[in-house]
Amino acid sequence: MKCLLCLQEKNKLVGSIPPSVEWLAGQPEKYSIYDCEKCGTRFADPLGILDYEFVFQQTDLYASHLEFARTLKRQDDPSWALIGLGQPYYAVFDFLKGKQELDVLDVGCSYGYLPYVLRQMGHKAYGIDIAAMPIHFAYGLFGNFYFTASIKEFVKANPDTKFNLITAIEVLEHLIEPMNFIKDCLTAVIDGGSLLITTPNRDYKELSEQRATSNKDVLWIMEKPPVHTAVYNRKSMEYIAKETGTKLSFTEFPGLAERSGALNMAA
Repeated sequence: MKCLLCLQEKNKLVGSIPPSVEWLAGQPEKYSIYDCEKCGTRFADPLGILDYEFVFQQTDLYASHLEFARTLKRQDDPSWALIGLGQPYYAVFDFLKGKQELDVLDVGCSYGYLPYVLRQMGHKAYGIDIAAMPIHFAYGLFGNFYFTASIKEFVKANPDTKFNLITAIEVLEHLIEPMNFIKDCLTAVIDGGSLLITTPNRDYKELSEQRATSNKDVLWIMEKPPVHTAVYNRKSMEYIAKETGTKLSFTEFPGLAERSGALNMAA
């Protein structure tokens, strides 16, 4: 079985887990879980392309995100409200300290709250998502700076459009071709610009211990397949940086992003 990230074929089978949700038709009773010694990625098999248009219609999965988006414009300080939604957003605001009027693209923007908040801060931010349903919502509530597209489709349609910053907040773990995704993102970053990624960190010991206590299962620290396809660590990010020729830095927030298992990368 090939590693999702580095495509190495010989990987260690470490166990199996049941699917994340029961209402998805055609999925196996169990997903096999593999570890890649080359790049540190843990990934699931088998995998197909998940229909996120259908997923967004299942409001039990993203109900809290939808409700948050509906109330965001009523918040006195939208940026602090966004941080309250999830610790990975700390990485974005930490990166933006001292920076003004950046061109930003949020890839996998869901209901569009991050581009809205960044625009409130004075940045020229846009959002894209492969699912039309959340984009339609964001367009109607926040403004006409959202588009239904994958990063590959967006780049192809806008080859001359470049950004100071591209963000992908908790997106990487959903993908079946993560390296292609990252390379597509980097083509839309200006020289000297940044790609900022957050994704759950499989090396975060405390989170694994908490899961072991509550679930008796440390194979998978997040949403089970097919919603999440892989879980990464520092070694994975170092592999990505090497393969793409980018400079890598990590942003950690003791007691906050660490507790959520988030690993943040700006390349």
